Amino acid sequence: MRTYCFFAGFVLALSPLVGPAANAQPVPASPEAAGEAPKEALGAAQAPGLAQYQREALAQNFALAGKELEKQRRAAEVRVVRSAYYPTVDLSARYTHFFFGGLDLGALFNPVYGTLNQVTGQAGFPTDLQLRLPPALDAKLELAQPLYIPALSTAQKLAGLSQQASQVELDLVRREIIAGLRTAYLGHARAAQVAALLRETRALLEENLRVSQQLVAADKQTGDVVFRARAELAAHDQLLRQVEEAQRGGARGQLAARRLA
Repeated sequence: MRTYCFFAGFVLALSPLVGPAANAQPVPASPEAAGEAPKEALGAAQAPGLAQYQREALAQNFALAGKELEKQRRAAEVRVVRSAYYPTVDLSARYTHFFFGGLDLGALFNPVYGTLNQVTGQAGFPTDLQLRLPPALDAKLELAQPLYIPALSTAQKLAGLSQQASQVELDLVRREIIAGLRTAYLGHARAAQVAALLRETRALLEENLRVSQQLVAADKQTGDVVFRARAELAAHDQLLRQVEEAQRGGARGQLAARRLA
């Protein structure tokens, strides 16, 4: 009469879901597991919806955004170092006075005109002239081209290595995010399928309990079969609660991988 021995198989098959690993945080996978490039990580061979989750995670993750800004900063440093090799043009202009504040030509002509007035006996020449020269425009255009700067070559190499390191860090964070999201997504999907299967099979255990009670009432079985059927139903419900908790843990892991990784 015992046709429900498959329940023990459920317990063995679902043990990875209800163990400590079910609620653990996603562990970053190796570059081979996460994919060699973002395009591979977002390939069409993935589970439905996972590619969209990965795109959202890469767009919303705070750690990845910080690494992207760091990469841009180091790229700007490389451009600054390279710009030192380029020629520079400097234009400067100012107004200036000649002869320490400006030469007053009237001071030269006024005495001469005064002498002429005395000779002629007439005031025919002005003696109060003010002929100060206007300020002159002094403009300079300088063109400089560095020929040899030993320290500049070393600085350029260091800046290039720093930029490469930032790119490696960015790729590593991206792969860790994708690996963590995959782990959480697949764990959540597996727990959801198992939970649905357990809900469907509960009716079988209920029917087993009902039949066992009828057999005991008809004196065709002993009372221990009823206790065994109730124990199996209680264990089934406990396992279902654990699987549902693992499912919620997978959802939390997806959120953590998308935003806080």
